[in-house]
Amino acid sequence: MPELPEVETIVRDIRPAVMGRMISGMLVRPKAVQHLMNVDAETFYKNIIAHSITTVLRKGKYIIMPLDNSAVLVFHLGMTGRLLSQKVPDVNFEDRFTSNTYIDKHTHLILDLMDPTGDDDDVELQFNDVRLFGKIWLVPQSDNIEDLPVPGLSSLGPDALGITLDEFSSIMRTKRNVKAVLLDQNKVAGVGNIYADEACFASGVHPTRTGASLTKEECGKLWLSVKTVLKEGLKYRGSSTSDYTDASGRTGSFQDYHKVYQKAGQKCVGCGETIERIKLAGRSTHFCPSCQK
Repeated sequence: MPELPEVETIVRDIRPAVMGRMISGMLVRPKAVQHLMNVDAETFYKNIIAHSITTVLRKGKYIIMPLDNSAVLVFHLGMTGRLLSQKVPDVNFEDRFTSNTYIDKHTHLILDLMDPTGDDDDVELQFNDVRLFGKIWLVPQSDNIEDLPVPGLSSLGPDALGITLDEFSSIMRTKRNVKAVLLDQNKVAGVGNIYADEACFASGVHPTRTGASLTKEECGKLWLSVKTVLKEGLKYRGSSTSDYTDASGRTGSFQDYHKVYQKAGQKCVGCGETIERIKLAGRSTHFCPSCQK
């Protein structure tokens, strides 16, 4: 599943490509209806066509696109969702889904975006999803992102890049294990399996420890490590361990710098001990039994 660095990379990529552009066309495949959470395809079309995207924002793992008509597009990429932007190809609009020269069968929605000034080439925004867990909402605007009527949005915890040490220390006062707390989007938003494992390793904290068992120093190290590994993930444009690509279809490279994630059976870069894998908080969890206490 795309985590904060992957989603933020996509947002930073598509924001300049789509901001201020008017939605001039829409193509959907039948499977697209599985992604539309609160409207049918016809209603979706009528409410977005001829309206412009004013900006692109991120909240946790949600991608938020306000329109100029007081509506908001909200995307969640699920396990394998991708948002891709590119120059409109030299293919008839209606024929794009049948043209295998540039599009694959897992692209379920295409939005054409026109530059209102006519100075730049038109672009298209593609929503691609292999496993069909991605979700799209069309909702009315609100003064606060947290108040948008999208399930899970209002209950998100502080963003993992912005959470303060006091906030982090507070959520760690629990009998739950550290890994479970980091994965709980209601406690801290944006961290997933990859970056939870890497942050625990970087801080020297064993993922099975309860949050309440952490000393003040350990909690501070974990807080800092969460931010550090997320920023490193952003620097290398995300981790492409499965389906993730950026908005141009390019893979990230942070997987080349993972210390423990998916390294079970390999030697720890810190001490030479063998990296182990267990099931924790419902997810495969990787750690060094020597470096992490």
